[in-house]
Amino acid sequence: MNAVADNQGKPEIKPDGKPDGKKEIKRSRKIFWLLLLVSGLPYLVSWIWYANMDIMPEIAPSNRGELISPVRSIADLSLQTINSETVLTNELKGNWLLIMAGSSDCDERCLKNVFYMRQVRRLMGEDRQNVERIFVLTDQQKLTEFKEKIEPFEGMSIVTTNSPDGEQLIDAMKISDTQPLNRIYIADPAANLMMAYPSEVDPEDIAKDFRRLIKLVRIGKPKQAE
Repeated sequence: MNAVADNQGKPEIKPDGKPDGKKEIKRSRKIFWLLLLVSGLPYLVSWIWYANMDIMPEIAPSNRGELISPVRSIADLSLQTINSETVLTNELKGNWLLIMAGSSDCDERCLKNVFYMRQVRRLMGEDRQNVERIFVLTDQQKLTEFKEKIEPFEGMSIVTTNSPDGEQLIDAMKISDTQPLNRIYIADPAANLMMAYPSEVDPEDIAKDFRRLIKLVRIGKPKQAE
């Protein structure tokens, strides 16, 4: 019995005294796929729940948001801010993203949704530390006036579309042939756009959906060993 126990977890030795390389490769592959499954499980759970929310009326969200199916990846983008800084979406992975696009004119509706994004983030309580806000500026014709209007909303990244990656982000935000201006989007911690809201939206509707998504991802995460 002790001999059997001692051999557990060790490479199998062939008659020539060398480890069985093929079995070691298979074992490594199994470990790789297991780790991949575990790391992606939280986001998969949240997406499946939203994709099937019509058959779960008892926990259905406000239905004001539009499910983006399939999700649209915005990973691997290098975005430029209005201050010529770089925002890499890969570096934002692990955080939830609230995103909206607007022009430098930024009218009353635009400013109201910028305010809503800030309020939704605050409503997440302790989870707000894992929520980032991004404003995608589609032009810079009235940049000076825009900066003055946005100044009260510190902590929000303002990126431009003056790059291929900026244009790619805007293209990803075009859902159902609807222009993305003044709409609010949610991207999950894997940098996938998954929910879109109309420009005329109640921030509490977004907050309710957001809380459920965060809760689902938290449930789907494996518990760490103590």
